[in-house]
Amino acid sequence: MVSYFMFLVFVAGFTAIGLSLFLLPRQLKVGSLLVVFLIVMANSIALPVLASNGAEVVSESERSVAGAADTSPQMSQYQGFEHAGSKGNVLSDKEITSRIRQNVSDDLKLSVSNGAVRISGSVSDRQTAQEIVQSIKEVPGVIEIAYDLGLNG
Repeated sequence: MVSYFMFLVFVAGFTAIGLSLFLLPRQLKVGSLLVVFLIVMANSIALPVLASNGAEVVSESERSVAGAADTSPQMSQYQGFEHAGSKGNVLSDKEITSRIRQNVSDDLKLSVSNGAVRISGSVSDRQTAQEIVQSIKEVPGVIEIAYDLGLNG
């Protein structure tokens, strides 16, 4: 949809340029060409930003790294970075922290800033680490999560 819309904007811009070359007196041509050029350039910059608002910008395959890459070669760390794709009512950082604290141990270090969550510490096994990460991703307002969890088991 974005590419089709951008195509229409460019066609309209070039049509306006062409019409101004033929229909306007010579003195107004330069000024009108400049105005049309600036409008087309502003649209080409603004449209991708407007089109991505609320849309899936990151694909599902880019959201999560394969399990083997999340665990250290010694199988003692579960670490990575994931986009959460927050849905629902957006919560404040304080509310996000409170919700996460309900589901995770106080032994884990947790920080939240503008919907970005960072968690570290030690857990019993890989499955527990995955469950913690998944539960954090489901909290409304979480945009991304960086995790570095030691595996004790």
